[in-house]
Amino acid sequence: MSAPSPYQTPAPRADADRLAGIVATAFGIAVDRVEPLASERDLTAHVAARDGRGFVFKLGNAADDPEVLAFENRALQHVHAADPGLPVPVVVAAPDGRTEVAIDLDGHRHVGRLQSFLSGFPAHRARRSPAQRRAFGRGLARLSRALRDFRHPADGRPIIWDLKRAAEIEDRTIHIDDPEKRRLARDAIRRFGEIAASGDGLRQQVVHNDFHFHNVLLDPDDHDAVSGIIDFGDIVRTPLIYDIAIALSFQLMKDEQPLLCAADFLSAYHAVDPLRPDEVALLLDLIDARNAMTVTISEWRSKLYPEKASYILRNNPTATFGLFHFSRQDRSACRQELLAACGY
Repeated sequence: MSAPSPYQTPAPRADADRLAGIVATAFGIAVDRVEPLASERDLTAHVAARDGRGFVFKLGNAADDPEVLAFENRALQHVHAADPGLPVPVVVAAPDGRTEVAIDLDGHRHVGRLQSFLSGFPAHRARRSPAQRRAFGRGLARLSRALRDFRHPADGRPIIWDLKRAAEIEDRTIHIDDPEKRRLARDAIRRFGEIAASGDGLRQQVVHNDFHFHNVLLDPDDHDAVSGIIDFGDIVRTPLIYDIAIALSFQLMKDEQPLLCAADFLSAYHAVDPLRPDEVALLLDLIDARNAMTVTISEWRSKLYPEKASYILRNNPTATFGLFHFSRQDRSACRQELLAACGY
């Protein structure tokens, strides 16, 4: 029998008072207040300490592998060592030095972790601009470089959001209600299958795997400057170009020219961390595959957990737009525009 999946196991639940007690006991923090944050698989909260410090507490899903949660912490620590100026959360240890603490709650054992709280303006609430897209591209490129030589025993963990596993969710497209969107999602997944079959030559490394507007913070006084990169819960070792495709899938603005939006981001990324032309040539099909995954997984999971539907579906409209938009474009011309953004 296979192990239970955190994607099909309800997230832990606890009210603010109970969470405050857990954090105080596990991490020795004198807690002033606790505010729950939106999350899908785990329980996440903003913790304000009495001494004025801010933290994010994460209580893992009962089905989470503790080694995978340790993998996330080690990745953050590695990034800090490789690029100290990169604004990612700092891992906070308990008084005994542990950074992953076993916590029993309602008959289940969970892993508790504490990270520094990064302040900033949520990027999903900001107006968009070319300068902001370029800042996003440079931020992800620096993160890619910081993670380049990082390895961990759990970095190959199976995760449903790993783009290289896109073919495995084709049967979940039955949960997409709109028949045309369902067809486009299946077509994109099947096209990706041809890439995956010959993808052994692609550069692989640990990547963020979820670089979108809900996971980026901006300078409150300058919405064209990235001040925080958060939520490393989907990190995995996979082809590097897949991570860029994921980020680009969220940059496609309905009210602007989508390819120009992508080019702003891509050219800035390439200037910091150069991509190969064979990688860039795959981007259009990879963007389509990620959009197909987003609509498929979100519509499937929103039916499993209707109480969290608004959170689960938050990226569905952008992915839907991307799928339909590129289905009407000259694909060869689109590929050439993306290559040109990198000077090829």
